[in-house]
Amino acid sequence: PYSWFTKVIVTAIAIAFLGVSASLYFLQRHLVIHGGKSLQVTAHAIATGMDQVLYERHGDIQLFAATVGGKPVQPADIAYILRSFKEAYPVYSALSFADRQGRVVAATDSSALGVDVSRTAWFRDTVKTGMIGIMGYDALASEHERFAVAFSAPVWGRNGELVGIVHTSITAKSLEEVVFSSLSEISKELSLFKNVEYQVLSGTGIAFIDSTSGLKDNLRALGVTSAVLAESRREGW
Repeated sequence: PYSWFTKVIVTAIAIAFLGVSASLYFLQRHLVIHGGKSLQVTAHAIATGMDQVLYERHGDIQLFAATVGGKPVQPADIAYILRSFKEAYPVYSALSFADRQGRVVAATDSSALGVDVSRTAWFRDTVKTGMIGIMGYDALASEHERFAVAFSAPVWGRNGELVGIVHTSITAKSLEEVVFSSLSEISKELSLFKNVEYQVLSGTGIAFIDSTSGLKDNLRALGVTSAVLAESRREGW
């Protein structure tokens, strides 16, 4: 006589279960979408910050070349200017000036003085093109693995002759400290995340900046989805 009542109870439980399941599904989906978009915004902000840092360093080397070029200066004067740049912009790891034969005559690192850099890629390329050169981690790794990016620029004499090449370099560590200094504040704003892990990839996919390890793995070669998708040059998550 109470079978109808049992059916009602079972039906009510089933409906409640479906309702809870649906609520959990939509809640999970909302959290994933919100988290993905938040991380996308964070990645964009970091990329913009890195672009700004590199743009400013490009301007620095232009200023140096203009300051030294076109006038007679001694190695001691050049060394003073290099030290001033390094003090004003701690992001730099090393600054040097090589004469047109490729011999370093001024540098912030005294151990670099007298070194022949005429066979390095950055020196040869700058002499060949006569323009400011930028080299990333992939190109620099064979010469100095700790450098993330380097700039070089020709310095011209009063009569348009090549006087030498100025070279500046930034390590992955110093670049990371500058660009990611605000990441902790961003992480606080993303209440869904206690910690944000990040990697900065070179052109070939090597993580030369990695908050999780210092292994410098090639994430693209390993098939990491986000690294592969990054090749599309589109934002997303």
